Amino acid sequence: MFTRTSGGMNRIQIRFEKETRALAHGNLIVVVKQGSWNRNIVGDAYVKVLENVVFPFEANISSEFEFVINQPGDWEILVLITPTKN
Repeated sequence: MFTRTSGGMNRIQIRFEKETRALAHGNLIVVVKQGSWNRNIVGDAYVKVLENVVFPFEANISSEFEFVINQPGDWEILVLITPTKN
């Protein structure tokens, strides 16, 4: 799910959730296909932030998902992890 927030910065925040709980995520591997960013991931175990993004921006994140954002802004990507059933 993508959300454009009211902040004026060109950045992308990435959060992971499982069953409505924040999920810690290790290091992200960002493979950029279009656009750029300052190559520094900030945040904590629960929120990863790419700053100074040049849009349009297309990337693959840790071989888990790909996305494209065409409009500049302050974006949040919420990755919902679905539990597996045994």
